[in-house]
Amino acid sequence: MGAYLSVPITEKESDEGESALYKYGVAAMQGWRSEMEDAHAVCLNIDESTPTGFFAVFDGHGGKEVARFCALYMARELVTTAAYKEADLDAALKQVFLKMDELLGEERWRDELRQLAGSDKPAGDEEEQGMMGGQMPEVLQQALRLANSRRQAKDAEWDEDEADMHLTLPGNLLEELQNATASSDDEDEAPSGEESGSSNSDALPLSESPGAAARISKRKRIRSSEASSEQAPEEDGRAGPSALKPSDSGDLEDSSDDSEPGPQEAAQSLGRWSSEQQSYVGPSAGCTAVVALVRGTQLLVANAGDSRCVMSRGGTAVAMTHDHKPTDTEEHDRIIKAGGFITEGRVNGSLNLSRALGDMDYKQRRDISPHEQMVTAFPEVRSLELEAGDEFLLLACDGIWDVMTNQEAVDFVGQRLRSGMAPRKVWGPLM
Repeated sequence: MGAYLSVPITEKESDEGESALYKYGVAAMQGWRSEMEDAHAVCLNIDESTPTGFFAVFDGHGGKEVARFCALYMARELVTTAAYKEADLDAALKQVFLKMDELLGEERWRDELRQLAGSDKPAGDEEEQGMMGGQMPEVLQQALRLANSRRQAKDAEWDEDEADMHLTLPGNLLEELQNATASSDDEDEAPSGEESGSSNSDALPLSESPGAAARISKRKRIRSSEASSEQAPEEDGRAGPSALKPSDSGDLEDSSDDSEPGPQEAAQSLGRWSSEQQSYVGPSAGCTAVVALVRGTQLLVANAGDSRCVMSRGGTAVAMTHDHKPTDTEEHDRIIKAGGFITEGRVNGSLNLSRALGDMDYKQRRDISPHEQMVTAFPEVRSLELEAGDEFLLLACDGIWDVMTNQEAVDFVGQRLRSGMAPRKVWGPLM
């Protein structure tokens, strides 16, 4: 991560679709980033017995492999959870978020993650237009300063009753992943016990998202070599994420290693290796995740990170998510208790999120559960009973929320939908 283009890629990808129950539109743009790290998934029905819509956005950081992996497998894994089979959707969402982290840490998925991390361009076809870890263009710096000042002002007015959501899904990811998994070992199994790459494209239309807006927000993660050389005091022999590892699942009410890089880090191309065990623990890349389930009049939204879901109720924004930042009291206390520290709003001076899927080097404490780790995939789940006057959901990465409040986004989308604009074109003017 950390590469910016000298000129933003403003080409937009969009799609839309509908069933008897739902209509959706998706739009995405890469912007200033050297590659698209975001992904999304839409399945208008994941359950033949009880119609259930699945909508998700994954904002990647440090690489695109985790976001792509989650877009490919999360919906399929959701329906296999024990809680889902018992019709407990709240618990099922919590279980599947943790399940994705478990899969990411399994050696058998390493080759597929490596494939998903590959460049979109053929080898040797890269253009000399990126700036790896270099100075951002002045216009980007100005936009970032404006977005930050705007967001700080809006955060002071945050209303827990506001909400946002938007979906995206162009169609090249599934084919690419099927080709990638077809080349893996025959012994590799899909998470639910199926063969790798055997996903049903009719049941799970999935795709990659170049981001819900020009990505002028701060980098989610700073590489250890870029972080401040200042180190936190060691506690119990631990100083950073290198001491962590996933453990038992936890429950929750209310519905980097920053050391100097050594030979191991220099040699790795994907994932974090334990210097003590020489064993694979999963990718160092990660992603936020916001997932909306709609079943009848039930709406449930699970969130880990700072992507958001918002509903328009009679034109009023209803927040279905809360941004998870290291400086939040609950998040701060968990990070410190797990042996981490916070510098300039970043976990161990690197990650500016306190909840995310992947980022396995922050999750290596063997003596605590997954939801107690320095960075956790455990989601916050909110539910709502739908009623007359509920118009639409918006799911979007933080790039949208850096420049718009929840209510501004609802007004923006609502006005265009009421004018008859196609769902896929709604976000175009904003991007």
